Amino acid sequence: MADETYAFIDGGHLRHNHPRVARDWFGVEPSLNPNCFRNVFHASKVFYYDSLPEPEKGENPDDYQRRVSRQEELFRGLKRAYGTHVREGILVGGKKTSQKQVDILLAVDAMTHAVRGNMKNVALVTGDQDFKPLVEALVGLGLHVHLWGDLQHTSNDLADAADVYVPMSLTIYHSMTDEAEKKRVPLPRAAAVSRDDCKLIREGTVGGMPAELLLSPSEAWAVVIRLPAGEVWYTHRENPRLLKFCELEYGPVVGLK
Repeated sequence: MADETYAFIDGGHLRHNHPRVARDWFGVEPSLNPNCFRNVFHASKVFYYDSLPEPEKGENPDDYQRRVSRQEELFRGLKRAYGTHVREGILVGGKKTSQKQVDILLAVDAMTHAVRGNMKNVALVTGDQDFKPLVEALVGLGLHVHLWGDLQHTSNDLADAADVYVPMSLTIYHSMTDEAEKKRVPLPRAAAVSRDDCKLIREGTVGGMPAELLLSPSEAWAVVIRLPAGEVWYTHRENPRLLKFCELEYGPVVGLK
């Protein structure tokens, strides 16, 4: 259909960055929810590209098998999720085992669906600059390309080549996480509090943007961040958790701690 959105996910990008960010918030390494991706990326179809993990240098065989089993479980869940498909690369052995074919599979599939007119919008999930020629080709074919890439690990050139860049940070990773974990450790509320009723505690920056730490009459903490598009407010009962959220969502917190 002319207005269809297809999502193409570089699984390695998620596998590295989701636990890196989410572990700091949840306190454990949470699992991805295989049923979430169509909703997160507003896509009618999702294609997930990855291979089983390579063994790490000096890794205990039992630890490696646990990582493999976890990846296999995710693949099974993805294959059974509605409208979601897994495309697996291969592991090539030798002195150093490495993944092969994953990036090529993603690029070939994206171009095939584009040329066949199956989609009009592309949600591409990666941060790898090697995908810049693919993004440029898709844009040149008249498709709208939304690049979703990790806030800290996405090539600037790649982001600039897309029609829209969506930086992925804690809020997005939280939406991709297993439902039980999301309920156990929710995010702070994004809700404004009357500034007149609050006590200003400190001023500083969050991700390089001006910010204030406030305390409400009900003893709830609030952080106000002045984004280019306007102010955003976040509230939480625990000050350290609130500031941790700000750090994982926007970047370094300076002067508020």
